[in-house]
Amino acid sequence: MSEQLPTDRELQILGVLWARGECTVREVYEELRGQGEALAQNTVQAFLRLMTEKKLVTYRQQGRAFVYQAAVAEKRTRGRLVSSLVQRAFDGAVDALVQSAFDAKPPSEAELQRLEELLKQHRAGKKKSR
Repeated sequence: MSEQLPTDRELQILGVLWARGECTVREVYEELRGQGEALAQNTVQAFLRLMTEKKLVTYRQQGRAFVYQAAVAEKRTRGRLVSSLVQRAFDGAVDALVQSAFDAKPPSEAELQRLEELLKQHRAGKKKSR
């Protein structure tokens, strides 16, 4: 089975695992609850079981508890999600994605400066690879 993209809820759970490294079901549940999510602990457990089947997480048993960790890298996963979005929603047009992002949430001055730096780095990298 090829690596599947996570759903929104699965991405939330992966975010907890990426930030913390390893967690029990209870720890993931408590973190999500602390973020204001109204989930039952057995719902989190069901998600983690499905995510194991999808090969998004792995686990080891520690006593009676299962300790989960992300089986997919954060950078690669986010990249695949963005790539999928660009293709599906913007017909591959990165500029249309950026324009939509700006329309949805105007960037702060600090974000604009960071974007300018990223453009410079990207252009410098393109020149080196020619």
